[in-house]
Amino acid sequence: MPLLWQRIRSGVRWHPNEQAAKAAAALTLKSVKSICVRFDPFSAGNRSIREFLNVAMSDRCIQTNMNCQVTTEIKNDRSEPTLEVQFENGLNLICNSFNMSLLDLLRVFNKYSTSVQMQSKK
Repeated sequence: MPLLWQRIRSGVRWHPNEQAAKAAAALTLKSVKSICVRFDPFSAGNRSIREFLNVAMSDRCIQTNMNCQVTTEIKNDRSEPTLEVQFENGLNLICNSFNMSLLDLLRVFNKYSTSVQMQSKK
């Protein structure tokens, strides 16, 4: 039985991993100047920021903007994970990702990134 019919038969369900994969495929660094990721590896709730770093450091994503600087700051002070993005137009995005999933982080990043790209086209 095809996968589509299996889902229809059992009822359509929300699959966050599939949605996160789609959002990760749409991630581009065209309008981004730098990304700084700060987290404590021993604190709870840093999984989403580590997964975001993995997506942002992928070859496909880096090839969208070779001049984007991605830095990582590993801290040992039980601080909350933070994503700081600096866009080319001077806009800064600071996101505390303690209670966020990877899908939430990708959606916020893509939302601001596409809005900056639209502003630069005008």
